[in-house]
Amino acid sequence: MASTEAVHNSALHEATHEVRQKRARHGLQAAGSLNMNFRQLYEPESSTYTYLFGCRDTGEAVLLDPVLETLDRDLSALQDLGLRLAYTLETHIHADHVTSACRLRSITGCKVAYPELDGLPCADVGVSEVNPLSVGHLTFNPLYTPGHTDSH
Repeated sequence: MASTEAVHNSALHEATHEVRQKRARHGLQAAGSLNMNFRQLYEPESSTYTYLFGCRDTGEAVLLDPVLETLDRDLSALQDLGLRLAYTLETHIHADHVTSACRLRSITGCKVAYPELDGLPCADVGVSEVNPLSVGHLTFNPLYTPGHTDSH
């Protein structure tokens, strides 16, 4: 009996630790990170961070929260790393900057992913806690974290 309880407590501890780690990552976890290229990019005018994730195995990439004014920088970063943009992924509708997602789609042929609950007509893919985004061997598991905006 004690052995079963210990296993349950250990599993509960691991699950709790995993949830805390996910929250610490601002609501997004990329599984498969050992095979991942990562770049944090900054746009000073709107103080916006864009993140580039690339699967080293497949060469596919995701740009998280890309900004229109830094489109050329982002395309150069992809080229420098030898990556093909598969998706742009928005964390929410932004009031502080204009996204470059649709422009990147027209240039690269990538798909545009938004939170499913936004129901945006420009989105090719909706993501949610039950509908993660997989790119190459990377999986992005979004977490609903209300409070940043009205719907998120």
